[in-house]
Amino acid sequence: MTFDEEGSPIAADPGNAIARKKVEMTVHYLFLDSPRLIAARKRKWRDTADWIEEYQNACPSDYESCTQKDFERFERHLSKLSYLAGPQSPYATTARACLRANGLGFLIEAPEDVLAA
Repeated sequence: MTFDEEGSPIAADPGNAIARKKVEMTVHYLFLDSPRLIAARKRKWRDTADWIEEYQNACPSDYESCTQKDFERFERHLSKLSYLAGPQSPYATTARACLRANGLGFLIEAPEDVLAA
């Protein structure tokens, strides 16, 4: 299961009928489609998308033009994105879905890496 930008739970593999049915049943029994949860996930997606935009604009496109301040800002944004998608952050699964949707899945740390740090 994953989430879309509207905060709704969806199957990670929408082409798989069994996966869709499992998500449907899980959503039904755990009330994962409550308006409060959907609104919170939607806010998390927007926050993550805003940080992604900041991250992508942190350094000029020409690497040689980057200053020390650009690198520091880039690292700060990278840390924030890591925190948003980390296990200590509320609605982290939504942040991870947003990162994947924006082609930044490589920024998601494996749980064993987070625990080891």
